[in-house]
Amino acid sequence: MDNVLVCPASGPLAAKHLRDTIESGKQLDSILSHIPLDFQHMFDQTYKERLAWVWGMRAGIKNRWEQLDTDDVVVFYQQGIFRLECAVTYKLHSVELSDFLWQRSPSNEPFEYIFFVTRPHPINLSIQDFNELISVSPAARVLGTNLYTGLKADRILNRLATLSGIAVESE
Repeated sequence: MDNVLVCPASGPLAAKHLRDTIESGKQLDSILSHIPLDFQHMFDQTYKERLAWVWGMRAGIKNRWEQLDTDDVVVFYQQGIFRLECAVTYKLHSVELSDFLWQRSPSNEPFEYIFFVTRPHPINLSIQDFNELISVSPAARVLGTNLYTGLKADRILNRLATLSGIAVESE
């Protein structure tokens, strides 16, 4: 069963990171020197366009990163709308790569718990519709990175599938 990771990107720093490494992607050649050799061959096979999409998390939410698996779905949230969807391809812990890719947090923390994803595709899911799926108040807001599993993840995945026209089987 796939999990769903919700990544908010409404603040100025997160929005910049989203533009720089998810919306635009990063040229693979520009980051290979910051990636361990054992990963490089896999990257060459996965990212044949020589463009990779990457996101990172601070140590304070390392537990969510640890729970992520390959093929888990990631959705990015900005200003009341879930607007991009992708899936996890690889995970990597690297302060060096984080410092190369992104400005540190205001508290000087690196986004060292890194994951690479498939090419993101646009979605348009309102916060109100999302909240209905996870059975919370329609007025609730995304306050941080959250990982959804089980029934909540299934409901989110089914809605995402209807947005993209793909049928999803429940497990």
